[in-house]
Amino acid sequence: MKLQNPISINEIYERLIKKLNFRIIGEGKKYLVEGVNPVEHYHKHSIIFINNKKYINMLKADIQPIVIVTTEELYNEIKENYDRSVFIITPAVDVFRAIFLQEFFDRDLFKSHSWEKIHKTAVIHESVKLPSNIVVGPNAVIEKNVAIGDNVYIGANCIIEEGAKIGENTILYPNVYVGWGCIIGKNCIIHPGTIIGSEGFGFAQDKEFNHYRIPQLGIVEIEDNVVIGANCCIDRAAYDKTVVRKGVITDNFVHIAHNCEIGENSILVAQVGIAGSSKLGRKVICSGQVGISDHVHIPDNTILLARTAVLDSILEPGAYMGYPAIPAMKFQRMQIHLNKLEEYVKEIKSLRKRIEELEKKQESS
Repeated sequence: MKLQNPISINEIYERLIKKLNFRIIGEGKKYLVEGVNPVEHYHKHSIIFINNKKYINMLKADIQPIVIVTTEELYNEIKENYDRSVFIITPAVDVFRAIFLQEFFDRDLFKSHSWEKIHKTAVIHESVKLPSNIVVGPNAVIEKNVAIGDNVYIGANCIIEEGAKIGENTILYPNVYVGWGCIIGKNCIIHPGTIIGSEGFGFAQDKEFNHYRIPQLGIVEIEDNVVIGANCCIDRAAYDKTVVRKGVITDNFVHIAHNCEIGENSILVAQVGIAGSSKLGRKVICSGQVGISDHVHIPDNTILLARTAVLDSILEPGAYMGYPAIPAMKFQRMQIHLNKLEEYVKEIKSLRKRIEELEKKQESS
């Protein structure tokens, strides 16, 4: 990707040094970086990021990029062949890349929209006091007694129902729904099509199996610095709160049912489904298509690998997989044996035949 306005290495240093731990090696702080590229497709004016030995072999002998961001260890392997490049040495290359891209490349929604700050088709109740630095897109609806913080972006067709609260620096992309009374904290990003505060799945049945809806009277509370992917559904609680703690990130198509609690800095990957009243601890990772039953507890620092089904509470942190969930190492050993099942069956049949022959010999003697 090419920069419209090239940046000097001096500018990179000045804007990032208070946010990141790094140092610069090499001359040329006035050199201009014109683009950011993957290692496979860089040019001599690129800044590139190398956090793994496998990428060293992708470097081109005849092209030295202006800036290489890497670790101390990898720098020692590269430096002799790329002495004309400037090196940025950091212990966390991926973190540096994330902050660098946010600082210099991220889309500024407040400048990129093509209408006045409050679009003329937006419907905003007279009780709502909007800060001056807010963007409200076409056809957005903001109902009465909604509280909105500074520097909030509300995209086209968003609906924010009565009494909801949106914290400062939060982005609601188009078509986000925030149900009545729900709370979204500061510095959150909610991607398109996500529904926060839909009614939890609560029904009673009589003897004829007729269904009677149980009104869900609670809310959803999303704490600060949370990122929710596109087309996710987070149900309001039956009475109290469904809670997503600070620092949680979710992929697309994630469902969190009523009364759940998702612990700080947890990660929910695509198509994770969590049934009602389950509680996840801190730094829990749920890989793609993990399913968690209702009223289940997952301890801190647990990893649930893809398609794991958690039917009961997990008592010890660790990596789990399978249906139902068992420790990952045990599952992998079982899988090895399962792949050899046909061989085992043939061996058992052979052993049975030999035993039968031995028994016949003993009977005849």
